[in-house]
Amino acid sequence: MSWRVIALGNPARGDDALGPLAAAALAKTFPHLPILHREATILLLDDWQPADSVLLIDAAAPLGQPGRIHRLNLATDALPPTFSTATTHGFGLAETLHLARALHRLPAHLILYAVEGESFTFNTPLSPAAAAALPRLLERITQELTQKA
Repeated sequence: MSWRVIALGNPARGDDALGPLAAAALAKTFPHLPILHREATILLLDDWQPADSVLLIDAAAPLGQPGRIHRLNLATDALPPTFSTATTHGFGLAETLHLARALHRLPAHLILYAVEGESFTFNTPLSPAAAAALPRLLERITQELTQKA
């Protein structure tokens, strides 16, 4: 299985930095794994080629429990309407997934790990909830990547 990890988010926007921070940590653990960071989700259509398995990391809009980690299988399931990632990416993840499905450009395995954020203010650090979730997120992703390697 050919994995690629793509982290979404703006490193200067509070909890939106979670994806880039996770990508940097994973790059140390998996030095030979392709790991990308993107702020624009429309680039995913090209970024996840030629990998057959893609793992996305993003901060999500708060749904009630900041720091809660969600794992969604986007190859088989739609992004739930009540679940929208906190986009600073312009063309959002839901729109990118819809376009990819229409163009038959989804990878065979597409997993999203999203952490509910609390603050997306420019030039602020991660909220305490997002910071506390980061080690658990890395552990879960590491398990997933090594189990399916």
